[in-house]
Amino acid sequence: MNQRIAKHNFVRVLRSFTVNIDKIKTIDDSSLVIGDKLIPISRGSRADLMA
Repeated sequence: MNQRIAKHNFVRVLRSFTVNIDKIKTIDDSSLVIGDKLIPISRGSRADLMA
């Protein structure tokens, strides 16, 4: 499944959260914002998002 969604700009930020990177408004040390929702991110995912 991860291979199918990787083609569509999705990334897993926690075990329970996969997000579309085109929808991210802001990213800080431990979370990101999509719309009006604050979503926690793991340290490893943050490094991948910032790369």
